[in-house]
Amino acid sequence: MFNLGFSELILLAVVGLLVLGPKQLPQVAKVLGKLAGEVKKAIADVSSEVERASESVKQEGEKIHKDINDGILAPNPNALKEPSKDDDGRA
Repeated sequence: MFNLGFSELILLAVVGLLVLGPKQLPQVAKVLGKLAGEVKKAIADVSSEVERASESVKQEGEKIHKDINDGILAPNPNALKEPSKDDDGRA
């Protein structure tokens, strides 16, 4: 997630120990760990929801495309009929 190496983690632990003290550092680390897990889960949920919505839109687009092509390419049975004439002989 943050691409931290071992030396960076040690540096963060030392700075945290100096700033927070030995009593609060484990509590803060636990809270931050839980928060990171919840954020990761929320990101995964949003990502899967976007993927489902994208697939739904794709399927609808393909259906519309097929319907349009079927309408354009399908033979029109009325195309070869003679136009009907009115009583006065006009088309």
